[in-house]
Amino acid sequence: MKKIRFKKGVASFYIVAFAALLLVIVASSFALVVVSEIGRASNSDLSRSAYDSALAGVEDAKLAVLNYQACLEQGYTYTGSLSNDGSINCNDIIYYMKNPNCDMVANILGRQIDPETGEVQISESHGAANNMSQAYTCVMVATTLSDYRADLDSSNTSKIINVSLEDESLISSIKYVKLSWHSAQDEMGLDYANFIEEDSGAWRTAFQPTDDELAVPPMLSLQLVQTANSFTLGEVNSKMSLGGNGKAETDRATVFLVPTNREDGASESGETYVGAYSNDGGNEITAEQMAATNNLEKNLPYVVYCPDDQDGEFLCSVKIELPDPIGFSNGGGRNPDTFMFVVSLPYGQPGTEFALELCTVEEACLTQGAEINNGSADGVVILKDMQVEIDSTGKANDLYRRVKVRTGEAESASAYLPYAIQAIDNGNGNEVKIEKLLEVKSEYSAAEYGN
Repeated sequence: MKKIRFKKGVASFYIVAFAALLLVIVASSFALVVVSEIGRASNSDLSRSAYDSALAGVEDAKLAVLNYQACLEQGYTYTGSLSNDGSINCNDIIYYMKNPNCDMVANILGRQIDPETGEVQISESHGAANNMSQAYTCVMVATTLSDYRADLDSSNTSKIINVSLEDESLISSIKYVKLSWHSAQDEMGLDYANFIEEDSGAWRTAFQPTDDELAVPPMLSLQLVQTANSFTLGEVNSKMSLGGNGKAETDRATVFLVPTNREDGASESGETYVGAYSNDGGNEITAEQMAATNNLEKNLPYVVYCPDDQDGEFLCSVKIELPDPIGFSNGGGRNPDTFMFVVSLPYGQPGTEFALELCTVEEACLTQGAEINNGSADGVVILKDMQVEIDSTGKANDLYRRVKVRTGEAESASAYLPYAIQAIDNGNGNEVKIEKLLEVKSEYSAAEYGN
């Protein structure tokens, strides 16, 4: 039998080979991890830089809007053409705002635009090279919008919305308002304020939210303020009346809206709540119901059905038929200077985003789906100079970021006076004092008080 012989050192060779292979694999893996992290960090840095570029476009857009407002306050109007005299004047600024394009902000501010790419380059510091090729590529500004959007929270519990329309002739044709709230951006777990007890099926007599019982989505209130073209202060303070057309008329109304995820709770009435959910599957409040709320004895909260499987942009939505202002049926029409809404967060928490739409026909303000129409549906009234929407795209190298924001009112001039009365002497224009004599009488003498 032949004897098998093994050479000395073969085992050591295999051990060294496998060890070397293992070290190569470990080193290669480590190198791949390092390269991957470097790439991730680079992309993160580029993404942040592109975001900063987009924000730079937003800030430039704000400056452009301020210039636009200053031109309007000086009395300039839209002429329909550019001056083409080599300078940027108010006629040009208004033209660019009325004819938006990607270069409108750069043109208004006189920024240097790259002739090949149309980009506005951004330097990392004054006089420094633009190593990341940062720029904003397209910045659009819109002052005519289909809805009004804002946020409410504990530091900003109310929003006054003074209505201004692109077509002012539609002011008296507005019949409905749609209020939607609690979007996907409101990052809080759902905890509805249900008003029917699970066991007994009875309505709760009151709802007192506490830190342990924070209602999500939150309760909102919507206040309507309006007048006819001709009105008296007594009419503003009066209760609901019936106009010549038999429709409810009022100059003020406030409705409280309480979300629930129980359809039966939102469609039935209780002692302290009124159901707003109707048979056609939407939350509705009639003009008569809205007008009756200025009688404090009958101003009951309305329960709004907000299904937690809602596919729309907002979880809650309600359509409210607007009552006419007092005197409307007598040919007075609605006064555009006194038409406003106040959306409030009565309990101050939790914060929420909301959207408000105005419609001339019922179909345009349907609440099913709680979608915002964005002007695509006939009957949605286009709002003018109530807000500014800025859409900015920034880049860093070959990575792009887009930012879309809403700012405050487009007009810098406020419709609300900082004081109630101002008296001016017609002779020299100086302010004069307003004096009023007040007498305080008491049936007790000083002696009775020991003085």
